[in-house]
Amino acid sequence: AVPDPHAKASWGELAKELSNVLRGTSLFFCLDRSAEEGGKFIDKLLRSLTQHAGQLGASVLPHYDPAHTTHVIGMHREQPEVHLAMSHGKHVANVDWFYACCEQKKCLPILEHFKPYPSAKGIPGFTQHAPDVVISGFSDIERDMVCYRVACAG
Repeated sequence: AVPDPHAKASWGELAKELSNVLRGTSLFFCLDRSAEEGGKFIDKLLRSLTQHAGQLGASVLPHYDPAHTTHVIGMHREQPEVHLAMSHGKHVANVDWFYACCEQKKCLPILEHFKPYPSAKGIPGFTQHAPDVVISGFSDIERDMVCYRVACAG
């Protein structure tokens, strides 16, 4: 029998495919709670990222451990853990890299646009307008990603 190219993969097949995307990686998510007052959105994003990481076969570490961490996912290069990981030669990326790996179902190289922002200062002039940003048309992790990008920008 010839397989139907339009047939959707079963959940079991899809789960098996996804479970190998980041297999063997140990991630530390270094999310800056100061980017948002209260940090409740950051906590929600961290739960979502941890869940997705598990589905992709990665383990998530509660803190940076140079002996076990393979990747640090950070907001900006001024974060102590990001700076330390860079000095240890670890893979350092921003949350967009992780999200792109989820979307494309493969471990992607960390190109320049996937590296953490250079500083915590944000985009000049953006800080005064950030509270006025209205986000619609996004849900779940996509909405969390948009909120995080706004927080990173100032």
